[in-house]
Amino acid sequence: MLRTHLKDKKRYLLYRLKIYKDQKITREEIEEIIFDFFGVYGIIENNLKVIYYDENEKYFILRCLAGKEKKICPFLSLISHHNGKPLRFELLLISGTIASLKRKTKLKNLKKNKEKG
Repeated sequence: MLRTHLKDKKRYLLYRLKIYKDQKITREEIEEIIFDFFGVYGIIENNLKVIYYDENEKYFILRCLAGKEKKICPFLSLISHHNGKPLRFELLLISGTIASLKRKTKLKNLKKNKEKG
């Protein structure tokens, strides 16, 4: 286990998806959209990962390296569609911890999703 001063600092970006009410998007589709936009190099360089997604409320948390959020946020705002349907990523909050996101937004079920596999 690395000491805290040796670990990379992270930022957590809270986004809301703006889509049609009848449109469904899964966590895998969000990851695919981000992967298609940034590519392998961008994902690795920025340490991007969707760590939480609420399919009902359309919120998700994207983790990235500290300092990289200034590049990531403008690029994600450029995404306008997925599979021919309109889609928009709306940035709500940037934080250094998930706990502070929880405090500031009053979201109740804000936990890291466990990945299977």
